[in-house]
Amino acid sequence: MATRTRSHSGDSPSSFVNQNLISHPGKEVCSFNNADIAALRNSGAFPDKTIIRPFDRSIRSDVSSNEWICFLAYPFSRSLRYPFPEFIMDFFRTTGLFFALTMPMVWRVLLTLKQIKTFHVPDLCIEDLASGYHLRSHGNSRFLLFSTSNNPLILKASRNEDGWQRNFFFDKRDSIDDVNSLPMKWLTSANFKELAPPTEKSQERIKKIYQFPDNDRSFSSHLPSSSQYSSSEMSAPVKIPETFEFEELDSYPGPAQGLEWLVYLYEDSCGLVKMLEIKLKKAETDVADQATIAAAKSKYYEDKYKAMSQEHQATIKKTTQEAQAKYDAAQVQHELDMASYWESLQGSVIVSHLQARLKMTYEARAMGLECPSWIVEAWEPY
Repeated sequence: MATRTRSHSGDSPSSFVNQNLISHPGKEVCSFNNADIAALRNSGAFPDKTIIRPFDRSIRSDVSSNEWICFLAYPFSRSLRYPFPEFIMDFFRTTGLFFALTMPMVWRVLLTLKQIKTFHVPDLCIEDLASGYHLRSHGNSRFLLFSTSNNPLILKASRNEDGWQRNFFFDKRDSIDDVNSLPMKWLTSANFKELAPPTEKSQERIKKIYQFPDNDRSFSSHLPSSSQYSSSEMSAPVKIPETFEFEELDSYPGPAQGLEWLVYLYEDSCGLVKMLEIKLKKAETDVADQATIAAAKSKYYEDKYKAMSQEHQATIKKTTQEAQAKYDAAQVQHELDMASYWESLQGSVIVSHLQARLKMTYEARAMGLECPSWIVEAWEPY
């Protein structure tokens, strides 16, 4: 079922009020982008009427708003749909916790207990949980279920999950069901036993769960997920048609727990396959995008190299032409200088020769010698 997304770029800043509860907001910037939202939408995690706010990394998960409510992506990775099953919704109504306040281990415990309630202890209720767990704030005002015993009621639920704080998104409050029971602000403290006082039979039911084999009270990523249906779908009246599909078998009343278990396993496998197909398609898209980006970068640097080469060649050519022009000009000037030098040199030789002849003539006359061929007047300088 498709879930609509609309652009709300015109939201007033007052729509979100920072509660400043996150110690290191820079480490928890939202990374659940529009592609992730589209995959979530295509998985049918929300009814058609739901409005999901487009990706905005500037909005923190610890904001309060009377228009939007924050969801973690983690429960939907476990094939949950909204509205969540009644047992899980009852936990949040009773405790008043924000969906984004609960760490992954809380969801694991609730999912496992939901299965136990479905198959083994149908009268299990949220008040019973207070006999086995405390609500404890664990950094940044987020809560986990802390076991009251060294032997936790639900096993294998405390495994660390990387990056879950960064995967969140916002739904518009008036587009989802059960809006009146959803909180506006984060809690900073909560006493589980005061919020959900155990009943007289709570301890009895908890002891019964402790008697189950470890495998039955251990969280598994392959739990047969009743969350393949929303709580409204699970509570719908049964209508028996003349013919039915195999996946509809678990909707029929009766003690055939073994068959129901197989159907749950089948549906969980289908949900897991569908989610893996969505992730694979996203990975293929990401790989294709990376290839496109790599090709674009390669072309950019190739064009830049060509442009630099052309510019370099043009610079070399210009420099060569300028050097050749200077060389040619220097050569012409050299030739002119040499011509002028030779003319000057020739003039100097003639003058020196005439001066020598005049000197010799005057010396000869002084000695009483006279030669008719001496044209002294012609040799005199002007």
